[in-house]
Amino acid sequence: MDITLYESGASRSARCRWTLLEAGISFESVARPNLARSDEVKALRPLGKLPVAIIDGRA
Repeated sequence: MDITLYESGASRSARCRWTLLEAGISFESVARPNLARSDEVKALRPLGKLPVAIIDGRA
């Protein structure tokens, strides 16, 4: 399973990250300033809300 977690570091993102870590599931984390406003995230979630998890290429 291929997982990419787009996160902001806020509590909701932290919960997703924590759950993946506790379950022992490997994932790639994408976190950078202004990520929610990026075209990359808006293509996945038009309102730019984080976190977003892409699992096997699907949001």
